[in-house]
Amino acid sequence: MIFGKKQYREEEILNIGLDFSMEFGKHWLEPIQKRLSKKIPYLTQEELDNYNAVCEKTRDDGLFILMRILEEIEEDNSMTSDELFNSFKKVIIDKYNWINKKNLNHLYSQGRYYAWKDGIGTGKIIEYSLTSAFIRLFSAVAKNSR
Repeated sequence: MIFGKKQYREEEILNIGLDFSMEFGKHWLEPIQKRLSKKIPYLTQEELDNYNAVCEKTRDDGLFILMRILEEIEEDNSMTSDELFNSFKKVIIDKYNWINKKNLNHLYSQGRYYAWKDGIGTGKIIEYSLTSAFIRLFSAVAKNSR
């Protein structure tokens, strides 16, 4: 701490910035410099501009990477949502090794939302969850008991 102010590590600043860049609502797709300077006032304008550029690129790359994976699935075969997430995670972490779990999940879910909205990959992702597994199991049992 300098003069009672917290000093942030590079990866912390990047994750705060990425979180700001993925906000919906009032700040949707807005530059992050103003919000980041309020959170971390010791950053220079040049640093703020650089963090904005990196965070916007990371956000946009996340969407592009997920869309590319989904388009490949549509051409070739299907995969489970876990397999999709793991493929996405590998590419993102290889490229942006500083991203934390919260932002990785947010980037993925935001990408899935946009893909769903655009109708990309929706027919090739096999959704598995405990609830859907139980529903299928009970449906099969009920069907066989008739």
